[in-house]
Amino acid sequence: GKRHLNFFTKAYEDVPESEWIIHPNRVPQIVSEATWNEANRLLGEKRKELMIEEKSKIAGHFNGSFPLSGKILCGKCGAPYYHSIRLIGPKGLKQKVGVWQCSSYRRYGVNHEKGCNCSFVYEEDLHEAIREYVFKLWKNKNEVIGQVVDALGKAFDKNDFVSAKVDRFEEEIVRLNAKRDNLIDLYSDQLISKEDFSRKAGQIGKMVQELEGQAKNVTKLEHEIPDNIDRLESIKTFLELEFSDQSGIDGEIIKEVVEKVVVKPDKSLEIDYKWTTQSSCEHLRTG
Repeated sequence: GKRHLNFFTKAYEDVPESEWIIHPNRVPQIVSEATWNEANRLLGEKRKELMIEEKSKIAGHFNGSFPLSGKILCGKCGAPYYHSIRLIGPKGLKQKVGVWQCSSYRRYGVNHEKGCNCSFVYEEDLHEAIREYVFKLWKNKNEVIGQVVDALGKAFDKNDFVSAKVDRFEEEIVRLNAKRDNLIDLYSDQLISKEDFSRKAGQIGKMVQELEGQAKNVTKLEHEIPDNIDRLESIKTFLELEFSDQSGIDGEIIKEVVEKVVVKPDKSLEIDYKWTTQSSCEHLRTG
């Protein structure tokens, strides 16, 4: 065979082609070689079509990276929305249209206990609503840039404060560990009793444990702040771009500025944007 089980590693390994043992025509033919080749060619063509068109019909199949991938949630069941392609229009004139649909509906339908009947959303309508809102914000960019610069200043100040706090925690932990080492020396020299050693060592150990926990939480925050600064910097860069109209706001920009989209049961959409605490509420075509 082309693969074998390695007795020592218990793993399957490829056999070098030079060691293959081939028995031509070992299995009797039931069709001619020409028929066999033609059948495989036709199957190959069908497989290509399936890969291009039909996989989008499989619940949860990922068709590639979309600007809103992972950002759209169902307002009824909380499940993520999946992207797919639908054929829309009268017979003979149908066109492929991108839509987003609740994954619970895709997987379970409506009647199942885990199912959902929340609407699907047309991708282009959603993008158009976002472009319109973002372009409106961009036209008021002087005000928004001021907010972003102010937020950046606060983020840098917070970063400096958190870094200083982490340093203080680390210094205090080093001091307490040195004190514990000194306590061990005193006990080894029999200068303190076992009871005093146990009591004081326990107190120091508890203090170190508490400080390490606080330092861990602050360190986590310290790692998050640079991400927020990078995000604010990218928003500032976007606002400094020039657009003649909203058509210039492409998929990359949509991906960058949108935080989350919630499709509500009343067929409205709540769209959260990364640089503002405001949300836009849109009523679009849904199905």
